[in-house]
Amino acid sequence: MADTTDFLRRNPDGNTEYLVDKAKGGSETAWREILRRYHTMLVFHVRSRIHGISSQDVEDLLQRVLSKVVVHIQRFEYRGEGSFRQWLAKLVVNECRNELKTREASGIETHELTEIEDKAGADSEELSAERRNLLEKLGELDPDDRDLLIMRYFEKMGWEAIAEVLGCSVEKARNDYDLAFQRLSRRLRA
Repeated sequence: MADTTDFLRRNPDGNTEYLVDKAKGGSETAWREILRRYHTMLVFHVRSRIHGISSQDVEDLLQRVLSKVVVHIQRFEYRGEGSFRQWLAKLVVNECRNELKTREASGIETHELTEIEDKAGADSEELSAERRNLLEKLGELDPDDRDLLIMRYFEKMGWEAIAEVLGCSVEKARNDYDLAFQRLSRRLRA
């Protein structure tokens, strides 16, 4: 565990391959860093797919995803800086599908949950009408566009970091972001 802590001190941005290898070996420090690094991305993937979900339900869903990550991480094969992020996003998408099926089977609609939260005052800033609309439209985008917008807008990642995750040049990352932003803007105006 000390080697993971020392590595993170020397390399604050870390290295996903290193962290995954240490997590596979049981390093709690690596697991904490993985959770810290990807939490925002995971939250916005959930919020863009399940409209009106409460913060507590988001965290519960993410706990289910993380338990699957722990169980299946030995099978994960690192294929570049963006591969782990994509694997996590895929697990979140699958868990969101399961959650939506459960909600549908129980007769709970997401707009009902939103109304309940609004009346209770829960997450009022987080679930403003504008933010809900943005997340809804974000959820309608192609997964690559959605992830790119989440990286830049919600996770506040720099262009170099985004380019590294995507495995492309900074210029291509910026161009792809501009196109994704234009597609989102069109949906927001519609």
